[in-house]
Amino acid sequence: MKKLTILLTLLLLAACAQEVQERPTTIPQIEITVPKADFPDKPQYEPPPSAPVEKTTEHKIDATIDGYKPSEITVNKGDKVKLTVLAIDIPHAFTMPAYNINEELKVGEDVIIEFTADKEGTFTFYCDKPGHDMRGKLTVK
Repeated sequence: MKKLTILLTLLLLAACAQEVQERPTTIPQIEITVPKADFPDKPQYEPPPSAPVEKTTEHKIDATIDGYKPSEITVNKGDKVKLTVLAIDIPHAFTMPAYNINEELKVGEDVIIEFTADKEGTFTFYCDKPGHDMRGKLTVK
């Protein structure tokens, strides 16, 4: 009996089903013409010129009875210069008149000197303590 019920159900479903017929669909073709525009060769907007980047050059200088180490420093004009000067053995000084620098150096204490190298040339720095005859030079290119 079960088989007969299943068979009748399948026949009923087959009889009720509609045949789907595919119809060809056509898409209408539309021709679009874009008018030619006159575009400028260059963009109208030009970004503002960027400011020059200030470069910081850092140098560590040790001051000893034998002199400054290093005793020669070279930087570029326009550089921001940061010197870290340390008296190793006895108190010294770091004097560079061209940049109005005159610093006392205590033993074991870093002294930070910052300035902008705005003048080209070779400039002498020295210890102004009597008998210390320590000299060095800063070259600004």
